[in-house]
Amino acid sequence: MDEQKFNPEIWKDVKREITLLYEKEINSVEELESLLLDYSKFIEIITEKVAWAYIDMTRDTTNKEYGEKYERLMTEIIEKLKPFSFGFMKKIVGSPYLSELDEHRYENLIRMFKNQVKLFRETNITLETAEEKKSQEYYKIVGGLRINFKGKDYTPQQMGIFLKSKDREERREAWTSMTEARYKVKDRLNDIYTDLLKNRNRQSKNADFNNYRDYKHQRLGRFDYTFDDCLEFHKAIKNKAVSVYNELLKIRKEHLKIDKLRPWDLSVNFLSDKKLKPFNTGKELINGVQKILSKLKPELGENIGIMDKGGYFDIESRIGKAPGGYNYPLPKTRIPFIFMNAVGLPNDLITLLHESGHATHSFLTKDEKLTFYTEPPAEVAELASMSMELITLDYLDVFYKSEEERKLAKFNQLEGIINFFPWMSSVDLFQHWVYTHPEHTVSEREEKWLQIRKDYGGIVETSGLEDHIEISWQKQLHIFEVPFYYIEYGIAQLGALQVWKNYKENPKEALEDYLSALKMGYSRPIPDIYERAGIKFDFSENLLNELLTFTFNEIEKLL
Repeated sequence: MDEQKFNPEIWKDVKREITLLYEKEINSVEELESLLLDYSKFIEIITEKVAWAYIDMTRDTTNKEYGEKYERLMTEIIEKLKPFSFGFMKKIVGSPYLSELDEHRYENLIRMFKNQVKLFRETNITLETAEEKKSQEYYKIVGGLRINFKGKDYTPQQMGIFLKSKDREERREAWTSMTEARYKVKDRLNDIYTDLLKNRNRQSKNADFNNYRDYKHQRLGRFDYTFDDCLEFHKAIKNKAVSVYNELLKIRKEHLKIDKLRPWDLSVNFLSDKKLKPFNTGKELINGVQKILSKLKPELGENIGIMDKGGYFDIESRIGKAPGGYNYPLPKTRIPFIFMNAVGLPNDLITLLHESGHATHSFLTKDEKLTFYTEPPAEVAELASMSMELITLDYLDVFYKSEEERKLAKFNQLEGIINFFPWMSSVDLFQHWVYTHPEHTVSEREEKWLQIRKDYGGIVETSGLEDHIEISWQKQLHIFEVPFYYIEYGIAQLGALQVWKNYKENPKEALEDYLSALKMGYSRPIPDIYERAGIKFDFSENLLNELLTFTFNEIEKLL
């Protein structure tokens, strides 16, 4: 392929190249391998162009041209490319030379291709594009939220500063202002979600599945566990994690000297009067994280420097930016882009360390010739990021100069892990119900969420706030944009806690095991990658209980 004559934004060029690939004869296993590499290079060029369009759109949701360009690429390139890609993958898995490929090297690729061939339905192509467009409406609404507080406009992310105030009334007013702003758009978001549900349910029916939950599980390529395993994980969290969560809430309540914990009491630091402000500018944050990663291993810090010098960061919050944060691997450039909404809070530091774990993953797989292996599933990708959060805890002195500040920062991080499990379970369990009850009404949806939060929300008192609590699921962008992509965080968190436990016992060996596992990308099944990291791919109640106990013991050392 002559890249100088190939424009991935023009369908005529894209169609020409994919047709040439499809029409190539395969007369040996060597030719089959060569064709796979050619297809991989072609996909890299396409996906990088889409990546930049997505990055631009999320950096400025008010820019009409950015939004239109992304939608145009999705409609005129990605949508039209799908049947050709299906035909190509069908050709590959139907080749008589398939069995001659090195099984260890190609096992994962073959099962990915076979899975996509099995699930492909041409009738779903336009539905998937429409789904993508509809989910972007969520970004536009939430990204445009402005909360007027004390005479000034803030983004929801910036309002987080006031939730850490020592003044309880100020926290309550801030929480109320935030939830009221979300309440004003709840009907619009419900309408978007209802449309998304209808679309996704049609996709599953077209693919001959009983419901979208079962269909999406297979679409996500969950070869190594079932959705029933996910439900068992929820039960384990209800049985074990919620009680540990409540123990932490009791400690919080006692330190704050209040009778009842309310939602606005959950972010304020209670162990110290110190106000943690690890950085003032985005540049300070990037430089500090680079120093931390350099302490782990010099080349890890060098990678952050490469990104910074090349302009691969956009981390400060501003009006018009999409919510959330991400690390977007650029498959052709082989340098990732990190997007965030930092406002100077401790959580922003953790977020950049998290995304730097993803970035490290991207750099470690830069020599992988098959682009499909540089895109690991979330169970592996989030292992990279969550482990990075934990193994860098002993280097927070870069940002926090006093022992008191470092203890408080570590406590906040570990408390956040315990708090996460019940919330993660709520989000995933909610989606299990939503998609296995496709005829539900909006009010039934809200009632179900309230019920789930009663089971997993701990001892936080929410009476009188039901109108706001019943729509709190709407703040989780994954529900709108990437359905069912959330439980992976819980699975990976258990893996990360194991990595951290190993690191505390033998730092050098644990770090090398962790980095060696990341270098594998997705060239092997998930259990093999976890084993290479020196940990178990396991989310049973026994392991959950063991790791929660370990984490709580570490928390008690900080009290």
